[in-house]
Amino acid sequence: MFHRRYDPELVINGNARTGWVYILTIKDLSKVLPKQMESSADALHLAWSENWQNLQSNNAAAENLLAELDMMRDKTITFLTDLN
Repeated sequence: MFHRRYDPELVINGNARTGWVYILTIKDLSKVLPKQMESSADALHLAWSENWQNLQSNNAAAENLLAELDMMRDKTITFLTDLN
């Protein structure tokens, strides 16, 4: 996502298929985690599917996706911290 948004000239790093692989891996892994993690992964998947095509040209698309990505990261850090 960051390459496609901030380094569009680096086509090899901005490949949407790679982004889909990451998003689907997160979604799959969330199935074995608590429900709130699965919900956040579903929201991230939805945000990616609705916004990936417009990352280079639309600030709102990038902001929507970054917000969901940040939420997923925050919940992941909280979950891992709570394991201690």
